[in-house]
Amino acid sequence: EQQRALSLVAEYGLSDKHLRFSPDLMNLLAPSRWSRWHEESPRPIDFPFREIVASMHRNILDALYHPSTLQRIAEIESKTPEGTAAMTIHYLFDYLRSNIWSELAENRVAVISPIRRDLQKTHLRKLIEVMMSSGAAMPEEARTLAWKELTTLQTTIGESLKRVDNPDGPVAAHLQSTALLIAKALDAQMQMPQ
Repeated sequence: EQQRALSLVAEYGLSDKHLRFSPDLMNLLAPSRWSRWHEESPRPIDFPFREIVASMHRNILDALYHPSTLQRIAEIESKTPEGTAAMTIHYLFDYLRSNIWSELAENRVAVISPIRRDLQKTHLRKLIEVMMSSGAAMPEEARTLAWKELTTLQTTIGESLKRVDNPDGPVAAHLQSTALLIAKALDAQMQMPQ
């Protein structure tokens, strides 16, 4: 049940295939013109579509990677009879990485859309946050698996960079900056006192 629910969240909440609209429709959308007395800067005239989608993705990932969610998943795993399919932290992390970074595994590096790049950066920051978290609220297994996911991504991104058609394009820049961020996070994690 939980795995099916996760696949629905991934399909309708994290995929960009349901967020592809015609340019004509996008040009008809307008931001709120309601002025706020405390804002002095001019308001943008374009509808903040990417910002709204990024906020939606951030909220979904915040909920999935929240310490209480991960604690609950760890508890479910320990209460499930052996041989019965149950949601595990490992399954959650692996499924999200596979889904969010699917372009890398499917050799579709050239087609990572701006919305997907934003989602991938948000996911990466969430994994780093989990790995670097301290205290009893975050399950130790989640920290360890976040480290594993980051090392897997580091390897996959390194291999994908070799297949990028345009090494000066936005996709290559995204992958290079992502690889650098992962390397810095893993280095910082190694230097943290245990």
